[in-house]
Amino acid sequence: MNFNFTYGPGTTLEQMIGFETAGRLWSAYFADNVTVNIYVEPSNNLPTGVAGGALMGIEADRQYGNWRTRLAADRKSADDRTVHNNLPGATGSFTAWVNEVGPEGMTSNKLQQSSSTLNLSRANAKALGMRGGQDAGLDGYILMNSQLPSLGFNWNYDINAVPPNSIDFFSVAVHEIGHVLGFYSGVDASGWQLTPISGFGDDDDDDGGGLGSTDLDPRGPLKNATGLDMLRFSNEDQIDLVVGGSPFFSLDGGTTKNADFATGVNVELGGDGFQASHWKSSGGGLGIMEPDISPGSKRSLSGLDRRSLDVIGWDIRAASPNLATLQTQSREAIAARLGVTVAQLTANPGLAQQLNRDRSQDVAFMVSQSQIYEWRRSRTSRARGWWHEIAPAALASRSTAEVQVESATDLSTGWSGILPEATDALTNSRIQRMAAAPAPNLGQLDPALLAASFNSPSLPVPALTPVAVDALAPGYLIGTELSQLAV
Repeated sequence: MNFNFTYGPGTTLEQMIGFETAGRLWSAYFADNVTVNIYVEPSNNLPTGVAGGALMGIEADRQYGNWRTRLAADRKSADDRTVHNNLPGATGSFTAWVNEVGPEGMTSNKLQQSSSTLNLSRANAKALGMRGGQDAGLDGYILMNSQLPSLGFNWNYDINAVPPNSIDFFSVAVHEIGHVLGFYSGVDASGWQLTPISGFGDDDDDDGGGLGSTDLDPRGPLKNATGLDMLRFSNEDQIDLVVGGSPFFSLDGGTTKNADFATGVNVELGGDGFQASHWKSSGGGLGIMEPDISPGSKRSLSGLDRRSLDVIGWDIRAASPNLATLQTQSREAIAARLGVTVAQLTANPGLAQQLNRDRSQDVAFMVSQSQIYEWRRSRTSRARGWWHEIAPAALASRSTAEVQVESATDLSTGWSGILPEATDALTNSRIQRMAAAPAPNLGQLDPALLAASFNSPSLPVPALTPVAVDALAPGYLIGTELSQLAV
């Protein structure tokens, strides 16, 4: 496994080193001959309390039978063989519990449904040979919050210790990469989703309402089931994609519980408030793929994290990487890309800015190729999102004035401009007031596509400026919550 990171404007040398080191850590544990292409960018548009988020390239609606065949061919570890021996008996389809969908949206009632397709991240598809391992297209897009000081926190770049009131950058980077590699679930995928920081309230109706009956897909979460979801079980020995309940990760078809999963953002349906694309929050005891991180703490890539990726198609190997060594290698690699010595780079960290470039068009292309992603105003979107937040307790001691920050672009709408508060008829969500923000160059996008994507009769003002990625449905990002805020 190799990584090819590119960086957006404003990414600092410390942040580049953080991601290069995080990538080398994952690479140390997996032997697959693939290159994972990730674009990293700092952002001041993330919801309050969100440390980072990941948008994955997706291989949508892949045949379950083909996935199963590829997974069988990839068996190398004992865990691989256990999973294969306990997959459902039918080779062309699977059956799972899902939330029943009614006229007003998802309900707490559950029913069994079957499907012959599932979705994979592009990177995971590469590992299984379902996409060329050296395909040069973007496999993921990661945003890191550049507004932490407004919450009273700072990024920590020291791999050895994390000062109080600092968020460990390396931990968040490792976490977000894990999502791109395929650690994600389709459970939260119905409707527009944001995961607010506990104690801050929700800025829309995403976790309770739904689209109108004409827009509902009766398959519910099943339409977005993933490879990891094939290992998500309940006590009824059945794949369980229901919001809420007690879902767990199982290698042997539900007989043994290996770890608990988070149960979903929709607390009205019984979710725990964390997006289902994570382990259950346990203060770091389960691994890097838990949903939240507390200020002053680090998270580690655990054996459980590695096993979960191994059994969905990656090839695990024994390793004992030294983080200091990986960090040194990362600094050397960046210096080599710039054609300077490490000493020159250390003395002039601003040289790293030469590596920054705007890849908005590449992100837009990744989105369009993923098929499941629709622009914010589409009435047929198959949205998904997983945020990594900052633990809520850390913000509880701060005044409202200290933590109330207006984002330049409101992710509940994905538009820049000044809007009065109003109700979006499409999503039944409140439109928040937002400040004007410049749009990136969209010149290479098809004008007809832009016109169809960005015109919305439900908005109360006639002229708005679309911001390419932010114009997507808000819940697409999978992220890290600041625990006591969310990863």
